Amino acid sequence: MRSSLSRGLQFTISTLLLAMAWVGLICVAIRNATEFWTLFVFLITFVIVLSSALACIYGTGSRRALALGFLLFSVGYVLCITMLPGSLVLPFWWDKQASPLVSWLGSD
Repeated sequence: MRSSLSRGLQFTISTLLLAMAWVGLICVAIRNATEFWTLFVFLITFVIVLSSALACIYGTGSRRALALGFLLFSVGYVLCITMLPGSLVLPFWWDKQASPLVSWLGSD
C-alpha cells in the first residue's frame, strides 16, 4: 500500500533526463563562455519564463500554482539583480548603446 506522502515527489524519467540535460548545457555554457552559449542559454531561459506565463494564464490547479511560483521567483530574481548596483553583468554581445534602459541597467 502506498501512502499519500510517498506520492508527493514523483518525477518521470523523461522529466529527470530533461532536467539533467539542462544542467549539463548550463555547465558547458559556463565552461565555454562563448557568444553562442551565452545567447543559447539566454534564449532557452527566456522561452521557459514565457511558457510559465502562458501556463499561469491557461493552466489549472497545481500546474498553475507551480507556473505562478516559477514566474514570480524569476521576476523577483531579475528585479534583485537589476536593483543592486554593479550586480548586473551584461554579456559581451549586448550593445549598451541600443537603449537607455540597457545602459542604465549596466551602469555601476
